[in-house]
Amino acid sequence: MTETSTPAQIAPSPGQSACLYPTAQVDWQVRSKHGVVLSSEKLPCQPGDSLWVRETWASVNDLMHNLDDIIYRADGNAGWKHGWRPSIHMPRWASRITLEVTDVRVERLQDISKADALAEGALEAVEVGYIGSMTCDQARQAFAELWDDLHKHRPGLSWDDNPWVAAIQSRVAQP
Repeated sequence: MTETSTPAQIAPSPGQSACLYPTAQVDWQVRSKHGVVLSSEKLPCQPGDSLWVRETWASVNDLMHNLDDIIYRADGNAGWKHGWRPSIHMPRWASRITLEVTDVRVERLQDISKADALAEGALEAVEVGYIGSMTCDQARQAFAELWDDLHKHRPGLSWDDNPWVAAIQSRVAQP
């Protein structure tokens, strides 16, 4: 069973001199080098939590009572010309994939490993035949470009800002 890792931004990042501390009241707390609390919050999920995967979907009729009434674009239903709904509008009952969170750790974005960068989609940024000889720096650079395409417009979230992220590992839950 394959596990995947996904970084999730957890707070506006302080300067590099800040340190991360676990606490009893919250899951993490960022303090300055002088001990001043800069931010503290709960992590987005915990090991054992279930996450449902949202996909671009369409209803084949107006009933939408069960999964038989739903098609998914990822299944190659590109010929279906009308009614595609974005993944953000997928109801929970229509999700066909549930992930089980196996680990959550807090780290700086730029601490991502080559394996995690590739699992996160860096592979899509390079030629598939090139992946075997890809160095760690190349994988991280491809991931950095992908990250910035998604997050650079949000203050404090660019690759260069190196925000604190929750690295969430998960596996597909067995039915």
